[in-house]
Amino acid sequence: MRKIKRRMAVLLLVMVMLISGGCQNMHHLSADQTGKDDADTGTGYNIYYINNDETRIKAFAYQLSSTTEDGIISECMEALSKTPDDKNYKEVFNSSVKVQQYNYDKDSRTLSLFFSKEYAQMPKATEMLVRTAIVETMTQFGGIIDYVSFSIDGGWLTDDAGNVLRMKNSDYVSEVGGSQGDLDEARFCLYYVSSDGSGLVRTYQTIRYPSSESQAEVVVRTLMQGYPSEKYRSVVSKDTQLKSISVSGSLCSVDFSKEFLNKIDGQNFRLNVYGIVNSLTELKDVERVRITVDGKLIEEEPDGVVLMNEMTAKPDLIVQ
Repeated sequence: MRKIKRRMAVLLLVMVMLISGGCQNMHHLSADQTGKDDADTGTGYNIYYINNDETRIKAFAYQLSSTTEDGIISECMEALSKTPDDKNYKEVFNSSVKVQQYNYDKDSRTLSLFFSKEYAQMPKATEMLVRTAIVETMTQFGGIIDYVSFSIDGGWLTDDAGNVLRMKNSDYVSEVGGSQGDLDEARFCLYYVSSDGSGLVRTYQTIRYPSSESQAEVVVRTLMQGYPSEKYRSVVSKDTQLKSISVSGSLCSVDFSKEFLNKIDGQNFRLNVYGIVNSLTELKDVERVRITVDGKLIEEEPDGVVLMNEMTAKPDLIVQ
């Protein structure tokens, strides 16, 4: 399946179908979709990915920028086609799972996905994981999508009695590797770089995340995704991996891959570091932050930042 560009929601082709006296929109997926609305403050949800051994799925916190039905669907499908930061997990949509088009019926709050024939060639266990990840991802938006149906190479996925399956999230939580755990929700204060690169900007985002993840991990992983629109710049360089994070006492220790040291479009590295430090120290149990790279303290001082030391927040870098 060709990847859908991020932050794109106006669909290339809309086919009006009259079915049972109702009107439904058929959407063909394209790499050229444009015009998805960006919200000033992203909304936190989860994208479910499959581990490399294909034995379980896991929820990863995700900042959703879209607010329209089509935008939400498009953005989630794009996220499902991308590899998560945790390299032990992989994307759901790949060469064997190709969504050719989708149909969203607002009245019944049902999303119908139309797959290519390769879907039916997956091993049964893999197919169940794929199906679970998709349904869990797509049905977390209350009042928008309650059910998901699959059509594979022109035929609908049905139950043993031949009825078309309208799948909801509660159908699958207990079927793959036990319960996926409860979700928590919290409001976080996160810092990004201003559009002109002059300093840090304070944002507030409400994020839903698995209760098994610490809030410190949620903060860092959210920052790694970048701000949900192009309004502000990222504080974590592209391709950086989070290798570990822990909180002991009031100290949060974060270990990144070497890509963390890369410049972001020439912006001052101090803003990258303190975007992370300021965000983490907004948590009630964190006062200091230590950043390492590949498990080692960094002796270099990029842009004058002393990474050897434990760091506290720098309010003077905040411009708005």
